[in-house]
Amino acid sequence: MTDTRQPAPVVRLHPAGRSKPKRSEPVKLTAQRIARMKPRAKPYDVRDAQTPGLIVRVQPSGSASYYVKARIGSGRGATSRNVRIGSVDAVPLQTARTEALRLLAEMRQGIDPTDKSHALTLSQLISAYDDRLRARQVVKRADVVSCLQRNLRRYLNRPALALTRAQIVGVMDAIEAGGHQSDYLRKCASGLLTWAANAGHVPANVLAGYRRDRETRTQKLNTRPKVTLTTPEEIRGFWVATGKLANPVHRDLLRFMLLTGQRRSETACVTRADVVGGVWTIPAALHKMGEAVRVPLGASSLALLDAQPQLAGVGLYFPGRHGKRISGFTQILTPLREALGNPGFGFHALRRTYRTGLEELGVPERVAELMIGHARPDLLGRYSEADLWAQRVEAQARWERHVQEVTQ
Repeated sequence: MTDTRQPAPVVRLHPAGRSKPKRSEPVKLTAQRIARMKPRAKPYDVRDAQTPGLIVRVQPSGSASYYVKARIGSGRGATSRNVRIGSVDAVPLQTARTEALRLLAEMRQGIDPTDKSHALTLSQLISAYDDRLRARQVVKRADVVSCLQRNLRRYLNRPALALTRAQIVGVMDAIEAGGHQSDYLRKCASGLLTWAANAGHVPANVLAGYRRDRETRTQKLNTRPKVTLTTPEEIRGFWVATGKLANPVHRDLLRFMLLTGQRRSETACVTRADVVGGVWTIPAALHKMGEAVRVPLGASSLALLDAQPQLAGVGLYFPGRHGKRISGFTQILTPLREALGNPGFGFHALRRTYRTGLEELGVPERVAELMIGHARPDLLGRYSEADLWAQRVEAQARWERHVQEVTQ
């Protein structure tokens, strides 16, 4: 007689001898569905069908919270974590979904949100970077830190490990869309992340290998050209425009920059102690290259300095409010641009004008480069210690005579 009975189902047991509970199917969570969830004798989870990893955990007491359940990294050997987002009474469902996606992205990158031992915020990372730049006596330290804090402010209170390339590029795209250049932010962020990776604060520089798109022909045609005063009429127009400025300190600062060709940050800080015997010494702490640089001054530039009133207790030649260093340089440029009728004019135009003018006057390239404090990357710049001082003094006098002739 044939036995027609079906074999008994195989029951898989856990090591403790209990049968494995059946996993509930995910459902699309709604505020109404969550409100109808009833407590049971034991905690239970309800998975969201819309957002991967998002669950609502209901306790026997009736309280319920949002969690993200996922692995740290990839592979079956990766550690699984349940990360609490917050109570369903305090966190809206859409907010929970957004936060779940953010946490999930971190966990896939190998970041454990529950690990507080390395929970350094971006603000704290930038502060540590600031200390590093200060210790290295980086001249542009304040500008670099300000650029990072200002442009990445929306991410300052988030974990530094969570900062992504997409977030930084998004900020850069917004800057470009506003008609400004984002190169400086890219350089500052790349420097921060390279240092952070070398110091072990982050696993890698997420900007490594980033390349900007090449400009199209249309973009090149629409790019505002760099301003250089190349003709006597343009130099005379600048001189006349500065004479229309309401603040005589701003007028003389701009004219001194044209006469000497030095950087704005260095010129705004020139003090009476820095100028001795017709030589202006820019301290190493102010110079971009981090070394003291001598600048020869001619008759016109010295006369301009001598004309500055000396205020008690103020050593600056071109002081700002309350005798402090000038700030708010945009407030200087705005009326100057209006007087010139050139919205693209900037401080660096004066440095380009100076360097171009030296070349047109026949000053040798090596001498002209020394006069604007450029560090040459070639062998000559590496091995030659000659400062060609006598030639620089003569070239400065020649340039100042030229400016005087075209502005009279």
